[in-house]
Amino acid sequence: MVAKNCPDEILRPHDLENEVTELSLLLPAWQIDALERAAQAEGITVAHLLRRVINRALTQTTAHEPGYYYG
Repeated sequence: MVAKNCPDEILRPHDLENEVTELSLLLPAWQIDALERAAQAEGITVAHLLRRVINRALTQTTAHEPGYYYG
């Protein structure tokens, strides 16, 4: 995936809500099982759960320097 370069304007999240990109993850089977159980407990799909996690992580990174590592 290639990031869009927008030096003169900042894209708001709703500006991109109609664009979708597939993301492949290499995860151990136990993490996939845990994600499926967590999503089922919430009554949502794994994709929706991952979007929530990513959105939360991205909103947290705005308070830090670019490239901040949460690992």
